Amino acid sequence: MRERLAGTDTAADLIDALRTQNRQLLAALEESERQHEELQRLNAELEETNAGVMALYSELTSELQATNSGVVALYAELEDKTRQLEVAHESKTRFWANVSHELRSPVNSVISLARLLLDAGADPLSDEQRQQVALVQASGSTLLALVDELLDVAKAESGRLEPHPVDTDLRSLLHQLRGTLRGTAQPGVALHIPDESQWGPLLTDEVMLTRILRNVLSNALKFTTEGSVTLTVTEVDGDSGPRFVFRVQDTGVGIPADELDRVFEEFYQVRGPHQRGRAGTGLGLPYARRLTQLLGGSLTLGSEVGVGTTVVVDIPALSARPTPETTAEPAATVEPAPAAPAYDSRAESAGAGPGLAAPDVPLTERGGPPEPSPHAAVNSVVVVDDDETFVAGFRTLLTAYAGSVTVVTDSALAVGTVERERPDIVFLDLNMPGTDGYEVSRLLAANPATARVPVVVLTALEPADVDRTRLAQVRLVLNKSRLTSAGLAAAVRQAALRPPQSFAIDSPAPPRTEERR
Repeated sequence: MRERLAGTDTAADLIDALRTQNRQLLAALEESERQHEELQRLNAELEETNAGVMALYSELTSELQATNSGVVALYAELEDKTRQLEVAHESKTRFWANVSHELRSPVNSVISLARLLLDAGADPLSDEQRQQVALVQASGSTLLALVDELLDVAKAESGRLEPHPVDTDLRSLLHQLRGTLRGTAQPGVALHIPDESQWGPLLTDEVMLTRILRNVLSNALKFTTEGSVTLTVTEVDGDSGPRFVFRVQDTGVGIPADELDRVFEEFYQVRGPHQRGRAGTGLGLPYARRLTQLLGGSLTLGSEVGVGTTVVVDIPALSARPTPETTAEPAATVEPAPAAPAYDSRAESAGAGPGLAAPDVPLTERGGPPEPSPHAAVNSVVVVDDDETFVAGFRTLLTAYAGSVTVVTDSALAVGTVERERPDIVFLDLNMPGTDGYEVSRLLAANPATARVPVVVLTALEPADVDRTRLAQVRLVLNKSRLTSAGLAAAVRQAALRPPQSFAIDSPAPPRTEERR
């Protein structure tokens, strides 16, 4: 019995265990189903999220492609605009250069005619007429200064300005500036330029340095009504070698602090009552800074309203010397030529028509010009100049000093004409189409038949702008805008009497005339 009862308990336990396992299995199945449903739900959400991501990716891809297309189009447009700006800039520079050059001739004529009318040897004028002619001359000189500024900036922007370092005599350079600018100071303003003798050598482009200092000093004198304008020169040892520091200090109106950077923008002028009656283009300081940079230096400016302005030009004392292949040794020393000007638009007022003698035809045979003086200084001269209106006025003066005048308006015929005519003097313009005056001078010097004929240059360029290295046979350089009858007479005498072996380029010694600037 006991054994039977024990077996009955064991079966019951087995049944209870089986039931328990069944319940656990059902619970596991339910949990598995629940997890499966949760997994399905998560898969559905993931698929939905993936679909959203793909949609967003597609949208972003489309937007990026559209943006890239826009960037490419914008880049192409910018390139096109850049090319247009380059063309416009080149056209502007070419326009400045061409227009400025074309303006010089008629302006020089106006100045020359006015100077001749005011000359002591001209027919007397009434006081009112003299005042009016003097006003014409002053206005023409102002216009010529503005044209020169435009031409200088055009050269700088076109990249045609390259420094040509030479051994520079600073004392001579400062002496020239002192004589040029002394007459431009306003009453009551003292101009102090030292009589500097440098201790160390100065190897730089003398022409550029002269222009820089002239622009800075002129600007200081323009806006200083009382007090002084002072130039000081200091030689210092810098990290890269010796340097020259030029400091121009004035007691003028000064520049507001917020305008200091803008004064170096082209054509910008500080507004205010101080501008009244002071002509200018706003190109002086920008041009001076550009030239200073070309010399390897810097130009800085400091100013205080009502106190004055200080401009500091810092340049290296020793610039790289040009190679022999590109720069020839100068055959002569060029001195400023303060006595000589041009006559352009004055043909009719000079008694000659607008048409000029054809090349190689002596003017004395055409009947237009006055009869030569019986006391002519030379027998014959040849004038090589393509500006017919200038020659029409110039020949009027020449007939007083030369027995015959031969005009060549085509520079290609110049050497042949000089060889045939064997004149006592050749008057030669520099700026001519085709063969320019420099090349004509070289060809004359290279030809044994013409090498000893004195050559006098007539040019609208300032003396500092004349290329000294390319003049071999030139005796004198005369500036067209400052020509007077006395200056021409002195030039003829000096050129005719100077020995052929002496090729100094200087100026005649007529009565001192005021510098244009």
